[in-house]
Amino acid sequence: MLETAEFRKGILFLRLTGVIREIESKELNYYFKYLVEESGIKYIALNLSGLSSINKGGIALLDQLDKKIKGNGGNLILCGASDRLGGKIRKNSLFNICSSTSELNVFNMINI
Repeated sequence: MLETAEFRKGILFLRLTGVIREIESKELNYYFKYLVEESGIKYIALNLSGLSSINKGGIALLDQLDKKIKGNGGNLILCGASDRLGGKIRKNSLFNICSSTSELNVFNMINI
């Protein structure tokens, strides 16, 4: 699930590990809701390089997070997704996918 979080230059970097299914999605949803609605975070970069699996519930969670952040005037960027995971996510939703495992590319994608 959530391994680490780091805030740099206005962007919250979250690193996910393991699997995201419905049960993990519910836990993460509370956390994401707090970050976006209560804390006002506008830019989140999710590093998925440690994620081994995601199901429709996890993809729905990412879709909801994307909509909340865009409603706040921000952006959600996914980084480090394996080809298999990235393809599954792109097939089910619309995201800006960072094709490199390096989080440094996020700074070039978001102009703060």
